[in-house]
Amino acid sequence: MLRLLQLEWLKLKPNATFRVFVLLYFLALPLFFPIGLFMDFPKEFSILSIYSFPDVWSFAGYLGSWLTFFCFGFLGVLMITNEYAFKTLRQNIMTGLTRSEFLASKLIMFGAISLFATIYYCIVVLGYGYSNTDFIINSKVLEQTYLIPSYFLQCFGYMCVGFFIGFLVKRSGLAVFLLLFYTFFIENIFRQVIHFNIAPGPLVNYYPMNSLEDLVPLPLRQLKFAQNQAWQRDNVEFLLTQTEAILVSSCWIGIIIGMIYLILKRRDL
Repeated sequence: MLRLLQLEWLKLKPNATFRVFVLLYFLALPLFFPIGLFMDFPKEFSILSIYSFPDVWSFAGYLGSWLTFFCFGFLGVLMITNEYAFKTLRQNIMTGLTRSEFLASKLIMFGAISLFATIYYCIVVLGYGYSNTDFIINSKVLEQTYLIPSYFLQCFGYMCVGFFIGFLVKRSGLAVFLLLFYTFFIENIFRQVIHFNIAPGPLVNYYPMNSLEDLVPLPLRQLKFAQNQAWQRDNVEFLLTQTEAILVSSCWIGIIIGMIYLILKRRDL
């Protein structure tokens, strides 16, 4: 495993775009969080609570989820399209790396990047939380730490989706366009047209990107927005529960990895 991780690191280390994505994430996450001051919250809600425990976990995670999509989703695209652009995939296979090992090396690197991103998320949350919470109680500090594995899974999932699209089309520009187009248009069209108008039901929330987004969503339940019928349609809530989001996202990630493996085994490199 260490050998595969080192191989991937040697490919990524000199890549300027990789460094830009990583730097953007590390700089933007703590700076992006104060955007909450400009969000439209109910009058009865105290804006200061989003910077204190326990709600700092969910709000920082939600704002960070936008960064994970753009930084790590695009990074997933980059990590496979560069293989085709520089013909390193074929070279690796010709020099003895099996196709299974090639895929494993990517997944291990995804896991390593997701782990570091999650650790940094925890550092930012703890920094904001301890700085803005008047009375530190361990139970409050730990109350929403269940979001930590969800954040890791979200980072990993976005990279897998980006990798899959890049693997299919082989061109970075087209792959990024398709990733954005599917996320913001295609999936929403299917959800609105098919489920809400033809087959309404809870499956409307089970689409890949929606389930990944619901791993660390805008905390509507903490704000009690979910009690408002505007956040429901046909008696279906717009958010999966935490357990549902983890299970559905894990299934989609497994399906995506399986599809990549099957195509990789059959594709002429």
